[in-house]
Amino acid sequence: MVAAAQVFSAATAAWHARAVPAYVQFTLPCADTALAVHCDPGDGARFTVRMTDGRTYAETVPKDGATTVKPIMNGGLIFGPGGTPLGFFRQIGADAQALPPPNLAPDPLPASTTAIATVTAKARSYDVSFDGEESVGGVACYRLKLKPLGDPERYPLRQLWVEKGTDQIRRLTYDWDFGDNHHGLVHYEFAPIGDPAIWSIVHIDATKGGQAVADDLTDIAFPDTVPDEDFQQPSGGGPSSLDSGRFAPDAREDRSGMVASLPTLGMTRTVWSRRLWASHGSFYVCVTVLVEIRPSRIA
Repeated sequence: MVAAAQVFSAATAAWHARAVPAYVQFTLPCADTALAVHCDPGDGARFTVRMTDGRTYAETVPKDGATTVKPIMNGGLIFGPGGTPLGFFRQIGADAQALPPPNLAPDPLPASTTAIATVTAKARSYDVSFDGEESVGGVACYRLKLKPLGDPERYPLRQLWVEKGTDQIRRLTYDWDFGDNHHGLVHYEFAPIGDPAIWSIVHIDATKGGQAVADDLTDIAFPDTVPDEDFQQPSGGGPSSLDSGRFAPDAREDRSGMVASLPTLGMTRTVWSRRLWASHGSFYVCVTVLVEIRPSRIA
């Protein structure tokens, strides 16, 4: 039987080989987002995330199928359910030291982790073991259990579901600090989208303190180009029509340079800026002006 370390090593190589598109687009029920106040009942919200810095453009998707849409976000940051990271910051090439935007988690499998597949590796690695087999999206997978041998903050993976035959990671469990050192588990599920296929997150769920939140990403696409002006924030730091009164009591304004904790499944990140957080349903939005985020890639 193949060793757990070998499965992990092959999965890591397959992860590194995944393409990183310039933009990722997906749709959610607008009522499940912090932008619900800008949508008609039943409308969807189509989000386009720029993969160099996490900046997001959003527009309505009318429930009646009408082709007329209206912008509801320009250049803000959207988070996953409960304030979880929307994805992972891919540190590639010359940008290997770039810091992730606040809505993205550090790459859980950076290039420097190739040695961590060895179960005998020292205090900068994982202890990798089999934890059974399980189907994900109808596909048979090895389930791996990962125990950090070094700093748990630096090595946040806890489980991987690796597709048999292709070595692709179909699901992972990530230990996330939601703020004030309150940790919870976030599960990301992946699937190939389009032709040629690009691997994308299709489901995110999180648990913390007995609470659970989840969302599915639908109508996923990868536009070749999106106008830069779609990601330019209006003066004032966010969508000009955004009503800050809508946020209370689920939002806090932070003027000190530290991001305030989100309610319930909140998070705290350090980026020097002025932000206003909004929560409604599962997804969170951060309206902010950042000092600088160096370009890199995310997945």
